[in-house]
Amino acid sequence: MGKSKSATTNTTTLTNGSPTIRRSALTECSLSHLTPSDYIARSVLTAVTITGVSGIDRTTASTSASTSASACSSNLLTTSISRSTCTSCTITHSHLHHCIFANCTLTNVSSSKFVQADHCTLENVISLRRCTISDSIIGEWSWMTRCEMRASKIGGASALRRSTVSDCRVTGSRLKKARLVNCEVEGCVVVNTELKGVVAKNGVWKNGSLVGRVDQSKDVVIVGRDGKNKKIENAVGVKGIVAEKRSMERDLIESSDDGAEIEGWERNGRRQICELQGTEPPPPYTA
Repeated sequence: MGKSKSATTNTTTLTNGSPTIRRSALTECSLSHLTPSDYIARSVLTAVTITGVSGIDRTTASTSASTSASACSSNLLTTSISRSTCTSCTITHSHLHHCIFANCTLTNVSSSKFVQADHCTLENVISLRRCTISDSIIGEWSWMTRCEMRASKIGGASALRRSTVSDCRVTGSRLKKARLVNCEVEGCVVVNTELKGVVAKNGVWKNGSLVGRVDQSKDVVIVGRDGKNKKIENAVGVKGIVAEKRSMERDLIESSDDGAEIEGWERNGRRQICELQGTEPPPPYTA
């Protein structure tokens, strides 16, 4: 195990692992079951528990011990932390680079770069890029790029790009240049649109207008989160909505820092696309 300029305090003995630790101060940390390819560098970790591969995955992980660090970086069974400051965090099966975390729980996070997260839970996240997250829960194979999030929950393989989300719950949706405040969004596509205080399902918004629905077999439902606002039902789809959804997915993929990391999301998105029949569009929706 290579180690330089490090200070450890009340740290448990590493078990079944040979990580490389450089310029790191470890305080009350427990590291166990790490693979030989695990790597920590230039990090300050305080009260952090890092657990490597589980017993069922140990055999698989050992076969990759002789591979290079770059090859192992794409392996979900390894944990790699670089230039990170982690405080009171629990990290499992994660790849973290240039990250700052405080009081966070990370589990099965494939990739995280230039992320600031405070009081968050990140579990089964495909990728996080240049995001600022506070008091939020991200999971269910979602990914985010250049987003700001506060007091929200993201799941259902959602994909967010250049969006701001506050006090919201987003499930199975695609957001690009969107701003959501106090909303519940499920199965929607939101592009360059601001929504406030609504519960939205199965709708497609572009440039501030409701232009169609994602699933032709279901209605678009919009109701105020307080239950007092108007309700719009039986909204219809429009011609070209499939092309619009595919176009947005293509833009999201092309703008991602790493196209390989969203392969699972793209697969899930294709399953959600239905053959839609065009009719007259509904009137524009304003929050």
